[in-house]
Order: sequence, then C-alpha cells, then structure tokens
Amino acid sequence: MRTCSVLICALMLGLGAMAYGWDTSQEVVLHRGTMHVVIDGSGGIRSVGDTRLGLQLQPQRPSEVFRLILRERNGTLRVVRSELQQPPAWSTTSCRATATWAGLLKDDARGEHRLTVRVTWSLEPGSDSGTELKVRLTLINRSPHTVLEVWTPAVGGLQTLGGDAVASNPTVRRALTLPFGDWAPGYPANMPMAFMHIGREKGLYFGAHEIVARLKLFRLSEEEGDISARLTHCPLLKSGQTFSSAAAVYRFHTSGFEGAGRIYRAWFMRTFGVKPPWSDWLRKQSFFQMTMMMLPEGNINYRFRDIPRLAADA
Repeated sequence: MRTCSVLICALMLGLGAMAYGWDTSQEVVLHRGTMHVVIDGSGGIRSVGDTRLGLQLQPQRPSEVFRLILRERNGTLRVVRSELQQPPAWSTTSCRATATWAGLLKDDARGEHRLTVRVTWSLEPGSDSGTELKVRLTLINRSPHTVLEVWTPAVGGLQTLGGDAVASNPTVRRALTLPFGDWAPGYPANMPMAFMHIGREKGLYFGAHEIVARLKLFRLSEEEGDISARLTHCPLLKSGQTFSSAAAVYRFHTSGFEGAGRIYRAWFMRTFGVKPPWSDWLRKQSFFQMTMMMLPEGNINYRFRDIPRLAADA
C-alpha cells in the first residue's frame, strides 16, 4: 500500500511555516510512491523527481510561482510577480501543500493591488497508474483593475531532459536547446488535445486537465540558462471576480510522445468518455449539407431571419 508523507524541513520552526513571514530557506517536501517535489518557502519548485525512473528536474534557482498581468482603467499594464511579494502563508496535508498570498500585492512599478493568490501542489494517483504532480491556482481580484493573464507556477530544469517539446499536434514542436526564448502554443488553437510531451523517450508529460472549454497557453520559457514549463490563462478577470486555473499535470514516463498521448487518453476517457458508433444514429451516417448564404459575386440567397427555417429543414 502506498504511503504519503509531507516533511516540513523546519524542525522546531515548523509552526512558523503557517505564518506569513516564513523563512524562504525552509522547504516543503511532498512524497508519494517514487515521486517527490521540493518547494522552497516562497513557493518556488526546487526539484521534481522520480526515483524509479531515475529522472529529476532541478532548476538553477527556484521556479517562478505566479505572474499576473493587470490592465488599469487608463490602459496601463501592471505586472505582479511572486518574487516581489512577502513569503506566503502555508498549510499542508499528506501529499499536498497550499500557499496563500493575500492583501496588497506589489507590481514591478511598486504599485499595490488588493489580490489573493492561492496555489496548491498535490501528488495524486495517475489516470491509469503511477503518480503525477497537479498544480492549481486560484485568484480573487479585489482590485479595480482587469486581470488579463494568469501565469501558473513554473516547473524548471527541462533542458536536462534533452530532445524536443512536442505538442499534441506533433508538427508543433521545439528543441530543448538554448537559446530558447519564449514559446507558447495554445489549446485549442495550435493543439487538438491539451497535452504536450517534453524530452526524449524518457521525459515529462505536461497536460491541462479540466472540463471547462477555454483557451490555455502551454508556455515554455528560457529563464537564466534554464527552460521552464507552465500554463498561462487569459481570463479577463474583472474586479470582484474569482478565477480558478486548470490543473497543470506533470508526470514522468518512459514512452515518448505516444506514451504521453495514452496518459491524456486515460484521463479523457475517464472524464468524458466516447460513445461507440452503434449507440448514436448520427455516427452511423455519412452526409453533409452546405448552404451558401451569400455567393462570392455578392448575391444574397438568404437573410439572418431565414436561419431558423433553414435549420428546421436540414
């Protein structure tokens, strides 16, 4: 039977982990099965690894936790970064850690914005087998501004995997070599399914698991001689609204791009399922109907008020 443990590497200072001013040199260590995650006191991931597969990601510095891009009423953009904030308040249970930043969060120009950011890291059983890291972010916007972009926590150290980052459309890919820049293919725009494989045969599955249909960017970025991965949302979050991200899912495996597809398929089938062809009369047929509302030369065949009748006649 698998056991789960959380180690707060603060010894007698462990109670201080619940306070807002927790020392960033302290660590939270999550462990489940053969997978472990080390997070520093500011929320940055120091390492993610799987002892059974012999894979470990260890960025040169802890990865960025969050980034928010705000638009003021006059159109001015403000960037709120996790590294500019005081250490968060922490709560931990088995295989799970949650960090909360609340109050006035600072932007690059030293402005302050009333926001609450809550990030949860959890090690959970995979859809088929194995263990996966799920990262979720919740944002409460109490500022008068609109939040245009939400960058979720990054997982760094990807350059050590080698090979390529390959989206679910395998023609959308990029080599994991420096200089790398910033690369952010979107789902569903550039990707038919919300997952990516990073590395060689031994590599990292990177997926977005949620039942809500909305735009997500699978962002890979170069940061100080390293490459990191994260989800970016574009919620256009108004004052007084709350946003919850998709679960960003990271999992080590040894089956390359095809194996990443099987991981996503297992989650998709469990979450949505697919009807067999014999269960729906429509899937047994092969037909199409095309109605031209306006011809290329400008002749108008139908008007908008005709659409209900056309739909009924189809």
